[in-house]
Amino acid sequence: FCGYCVCRTRSQWLIFCGYCLLIFCGYCVCRTKSWLLIFCGYCVCRTRSEWLIFCGYCVCRTRSQWLIFCGYCVCRTRSQWLIFCGYCVCRTRSQWLIFCGYCVCRTRSQWLIFCGYCVCHTFAFFLITV
Repeated sequence: FCGYCVCRTRSQWLIFCGYCLLIFCGYCVCRTKSWLLIFCGYCVCRTRSEWLIFCGYCVCRTRSQWLIFCGYCVCRTRSQWLIFCGYCVCRTRSQWLIFCGYCVCRTRSQWLIFCGYCVCHTFAFFLITV
């Protein structure tokens, strides 16, 4: 994301344009045992049955589906996922069609992800570049 380095430590990630746990709209993502403040300051409450996630919508987990991303239904099947505003994520051995039709190509060393940006995986960090 934006060429910044995601450094992983025990307590934090430097992520999303170099800000430390400042994510999506500048809010701080504080991780505790019971909750995460994530995505525009909304609280993601984890329970056995549900997650409050993405702009206050409730993600209900059942055997067959997830309600996610602004009320859209993510249907899980053997061949595909309906995810991200109704776009279809097709899983194959070599690639994922994800995020508004962009192709995420998986290799041993890197992922092409998020609008064509290359996520390089190393032992210590992810260097995300164009």
